[in-house]
Amino acid sequence: MGFLRRHDEQAGTRYQMREKLFAIGDDYWIETQNGERAFKVDGKALRVRDTFILETPSGEEVFKVQQKKLRIRDTMEIEHDGDTVATIKKALITPLRDR
Repeated sequence: MGFLRRHDEQAGTRYQMREKLFAIGDDYWIETQNGERAFKVDGKALRVRDTFILETPSGEEVFKVQQKKLRIRDTMEIEHDGDTVATIKKALITPLRDR
C-alpha cells in the first residue's frame, strides 16, 4: 500500500483531506489530487479516547487509529485486522535534548 512515502520521493499519489466545518465526530474524505474519493475517515465522537476509522469508499475498514488517553506522553495506536501495526508516541520536550 502506498500510504507511507519518503518526503524526497517524486512518484506516488498525493491525497487531500476534506473535513466538514460542523459535524458530530470527525468524519471527512481523503481525496486524490484529481478529486476522487479514496478513503473515508470515520471519527467516533464522545469516547474516552479519539478513534478514527480509515475506510475505502465502499465502507471496508482499512485501519483504525486510536489515541490513548491518560498517559504521560500522547500515544496513538494504528490497527489493521485487530492487530496493532504501529504505535506513535509524542516526543517529550526537554531543554537538554539534542537537536
